[in-house]
Amino acid sequence: MALRELLLPLLLEAPVRSPLLDSVTLRALVLGRPAVNAAEDLAADYERRKRRFLSEPNFCSVRESNELLIIYPELWEDHALLLAGKGEERTALEFLRELGTHAPRDDDRKARAAVKMMRPELVAEFVGWVLERHPGLGVEAVVRALEAGALSLDASVRVVEPSGNEASLLETLIARGRADAANRLARVYADAGNRKGIARLLRGDLVLAWDALLEPLKGAGWTAELAMALDKLGRRTEAAEALAGKGDDDGAAAAEAYAAGTGDARVLMAVFNRVLQASGAHAALAMAARHEHAVDALQVLTAMGDEMALEGVINLVRAKLEVAESKHRDHLVRFHLRGCGGGCGGCCGGCCGVDAVH
Repeated sequence: MALRELLLPLLLEAPVRSPLLDSVTLRALVLGRPAVNAAEDLAADYERRKRRFLSEPNFCSVRESNELLIIYPELWEDHALLLAGKGEERTALEFLRELGTHAPRDDDRKARAAVKMMRPELVAEFVGWVLERHPGLGVEAVVRALEAGALSLDASVRVVEPSGNEASLLETLIARGRADAANRLARVYADAGNRKGIARLLRGDLVLAWDALLEPLKGAGWTAELAMALDKLGRRTEAAEALAGKGDDDGAAAAEAYAAGTGDARVLMAVFNRVLQASGAHAALAMAARHEHAVDALQVLTAMGDEMALEGVINLVRAKLEVAESKHRDHLVRFHLRGCGGGCGGCCGGCCGVDAVH
């Protein structure tokens, strides 16, 4: 073991510091680095001692550290630590930004070192290059600054905007319980045309200002998402009308399924009116027949107008009779499968009081 390695613990633990002693200690730290194949615990102990020495107040000269850095460029992190330890965090962060921007080797380590020493009030000024190269680390720093009160939500979004990480920031904040970020995220998704993101928010349990999204959703032509937002607002009739859209088959089917799911006769009538306008009396009456227990026959006939009223009556009555006949047939089939159990003359009458279907 070299003499400097034996002296290093004594230098680091000296009870009194001086410029000369700290200069010798700095050089001993640089020249006494453990070998690459050194034991893991020895290397870890060396790193711990070195970081503590560089981070705490000392008499080391920044000029001397710069000179050593020219000879040993791999000591960039030690130099940054020394600057930060002397209260020159801004200089240290400028140094790391310069390295990270123009010397991409080990830029992940440089970004992590920068984030670690970045006080909340310095994040807005220095996090840009980290966001560009390592978005996750950059967003982490911005969130920390926001939670510390150094940045508002709007300011945080402005910081990450140039790197295109608004959605990542807001999603992180929502995951941490910041409901106010959800409204902002919804607008970001809408502006960016992120339909899946909007749908994901709509399916969640967050309480958002959905009314602010209605116009962007209409403008984007996102019918399903618009209907979901209207449903969130309790505007179910409008939601069904939005799904019905121009009255094409797919839209009409989606609107009918939604209206039936609400169990609200008013919503069903709104869809009926849309189908009537777009596809005519036959399609509208077929829909009314499918929901004959939920719709009001008088409202259906009124909506159809005088010219179609008689046809409507006939078709609606026919539909109801068909439903009744179908139920009657089902009853007979079940009855005869069980057997009447009474010697009533077989399947063609008797005690049953009904005729079997042949």
